Amino acid sequence: MHTTLAGLVKTVISGLIIVLITGSATAQDNPNQQPPLKHVSFATKAMPVEVARELRKGFRPSAIFPATDHNLYYHLHWPEFIPHHVVSRAGGISELEYQLNKKADQAKARTKLGELTLDELIKHPHSRVQGFIVVHKGKIAYEAYPGMRKTDNHIWMSTSKTIAGLLVGLLEEEGKIDVNKPIDSYLDEFKGSNWEGVRIIDILDMSNGLDSSENFPNMANQYHPVSHWQRLVLHGGKDLKPMNSKQAILAVNKEDFGPGQMFHYASMNTQVLGFLVEHMEGKLLSDIISERIWSKIGAEGDAMLGLNDSGGAGIFAMMSTRLRDKARYAMLYTPSWSKVSDEQIISASLIEKIQKGCRPEIYQRTKKAALKAGNWFFSVDKDVHCNSRQWDALYKDGDMFKSGSHGQGLYVSPARDLVIAYFSTSPLDWQDYARAVAKAVVPNP
Repeated sequence: MHTTLAGLVKTVISGLIIVLITGSATAQDNPNQQPPLKHVSFATKAMPVEVARELRKGFRPSAIFPATDHNLYYHLHWPEFIPHHVVSRAGGISELEYQLNKKADQAKARTKLGELTLDELIKHPHSRVQGFIVVHKGKIAYEAYPGMRKTDNHIWMSTSKTIAGLLVGLLEEEGKIDVNKPIDSYLDEFKGSNWEGVRIIDILDMSNGLDSSENFPNMANQYHPVSHWQRLVLHGGKDLKPMNSKQAILAVNKEDFGPGQMFHYASMNTQVLGFLVEHMEGKLLSDIISERIWSKIGAEGDAMLGLNDSGGAGIFAMMSTRLRDKARYAMLYTPSWSKVSDEQIISASLIEKIQKGCRPEIYQRTKKAALKAGNWFFSVDKDVHCNSRQWDALYKDGDMFKSGSHGQGLYVSPARDLVIAYFSTSPLDWQDYARAVAKAVVPNP
C-alpha cells in the first residue's frame, strides 16, 4: 500500500504532536535551539480579546506544540477547544497552611539546562515552568506561579492517568473487580479482539503485550490503529469516519511477546481502564471522579475532564484543575489525607499494592533493552525499580512519580508525608527535580 510524501509528512507531524499531548516518551528538544519566546509571566495576565479570538479561530490539534507562546494559552484554556464534562467539587475548602522550607527551593538537580536550584529553575527563561508546589505534612513548603494564576485551571496531561489507576484500585478493594481477570470478562466488546485474555493488571502496568505503544513507527504510520486512535480522540481524523476511537483500540494487533513481559507506554491502556470503571459503576467517569474524589478533598474549584470523539472521557490526559487542587488529590496518598478529607479514601493496603505489588523484572528488562537501543526516555535514576498501576516510577523508598507531556509532574512520598505537583509547557522533564526536593526536605524517611 503506497502513500504520498505529503500524506506521510502530515501523518508524521500529527503523530509527533499527539505523542506530546498524551504524555508518551519523546526526545528532549535542545533549549538553545528554541525560537525566541516571551517569559511565561505573560500568561499571568488576561489575554487580549483579539489574540484570544484568533487563537480560537485558528486552533487545530497540531497547534499543541511545546515551543510556542500560544501553547501556554492552550494549556490553561483546553476546555475552550474541545468538549468537556465538569467534575464537581462540594463543601468547604480545605485550607492549606504555609510552612515554607528553604531546603525545597535550594534543592539542586542536573538537567539539560544545567545544574540549578529549584528557585533558579523556576526563574530560568527556558524551563517554561508555570506552577510548582511542595506540600509537606499538609502544609505548603514551597509555591510559585511564574506562568499562571493561582485560580487558573491547567491541563494535567498524562498525570491524570493516576486517577484511572486509583479508581480501578478502589473498585478492587470493594470486591467489584479482580485485576487478575482478563478485561473481556467484564467488557463483552473486547471478546474476539486481541485484548481478549489480557489481564487488567497488565493493562494497569502498561504491559498488555499488544502493539499499542506510542512509538515513532506507530505514530508515523497513518494505517496504524495507534495513529488512528490518537487522531480521533483529539477530534481530528475526519477522514477515518465512521471509525471511532474505541474501534481503533479494538483493532490493535499482538506483539511478539505476551502480556506481562515488557513495559510499553500506551495511553490506550488508560482509556480502557476508563471504559471499565464506567461500565462497573454505570455512571459517567466525570461523575464517578466527583463522587469518589473531587467532592471530598475540599477542592477550591471544579475540575474539567475533556471528551473524546465519541463523547467518552479522556482520562488518559485531559483533566484540568488548579495546581493546589492537584496537590490536594495527591495528599490522599499520604498521612496528611485528613487535612483535605473527612474520610480515608485511599487505604494503606491499596498504597502498598502500588508500592510493593509492582513487577520490577518487567521494568528492568524493558529499561535494559531500551538503553541498549538508545530509546529509553524515562529516568535513569538507579533508585527507580519499577512502574506500577499507571505510575511511571516507583522508587526503592516507596516514593511514586507520574509524568505528563510538556513537563507536567506529580510526585508522592507517603513515607516523607510529602507531595510535589507542577505544571509547565516545556519539552523538558523535571522528575529529577521532584526527587531532589523530596530528598532535601526529608533526607531519610
